[in-house]
Amino acid sequence: MKVKPWPILIIAFIHIFAPIFNILWSAHINHISSYDYLEYIYFNKNILENLFWFVLPVIAGVSILKFRKLSYFFILAFTFCFSLLLVREYLSSSHFPLGIFVLAEITNLIVFCYFLHPAVRSVYLNKNLRWWEQKPRYLIEQPVSIKIGSAIHDGVMKNISEGGCFIETKASISKLDRFVMSFEIFQKKFNTEAQAVYIGADGIGTFFIEIHPSQNELSKIIDQLANQGYPLRTPRPKWNESLAEWLKSLSRGQGLIPRPDTKDSVVIQSSPHKNSNEN
Repeated sequence: MKVKPWPILIIAFIHIFAPIFNILWSAHINHISSYDYLEYIYFNKNILENLFWFVLPVIAGVSILKFRKLSYFFILAFTFCFSLLLVREYLSSSHFPLGIFVLAEITNLIVFCYFLHPAVRSVYLNKNLRWWEQKPRYLIEQPVSIKIGSAIHDGVMKNISEGGCFIETKASISKLDRFVMSFEIFQKKFNTEAQAVYIGADGIGTFFIEIHPSQNELSKIIDQLANQGYPLRTPRPKWNESLAEWLKSLSRGQGLIPRPDTKDSVVIQSSPHKNSNEN
């Protein structure tokens, strides 16, 4: 999965376009044109109220799409305050339909509770869980030498990114074990201290801790792989294909809560010894 969670994207877009819907609906229930309604709120509503109804929803939507700590707390605060403002607006307006008020409050409550879900909260507070931000991994068949203590084992690198690689090897390695890898790509030799962050039946996902000669040199190699057309481990799907796949997952009772593919996300993780709650 290489795209952001569709439920969160939809919530963000609803916030972004909410002011337009608000203007059109308010004009409709008051039996006036949209222009007349805009003129009315400009001259009769205070600027703070107008900002809350027509500007902050857009800011909230964009903030949701940023997937940062501040975004998370901002959307919770905005949703709570917006709910209070809806109550105030309903009680002060004789033209505010009860059905719309109830629907809006229920929607607000659903959004608020959704963002409180641990899996949703995690993608905002822990950057390592944002699988769509991972560095591209390119498929490659390259021999690799693995040194564990004084023992040296052979392996085959199956894909690589700037942050790590996936290797097939018969070496006995457990999760979080550290070892030294040696490999050569495009006649460029690398000696890398790595750590196992994923253990599977088909191989080991590794995180690069220290790269020699340098991270910059590895980045140049990754650029060469891209320029020479090496295939991606997980190609980014077109948005319509991704949406169709998400809708299918909904029919199977899945897709509402963001859940990354563990194997696909292993090489974007920071070192387990670093703080994982950074933005």
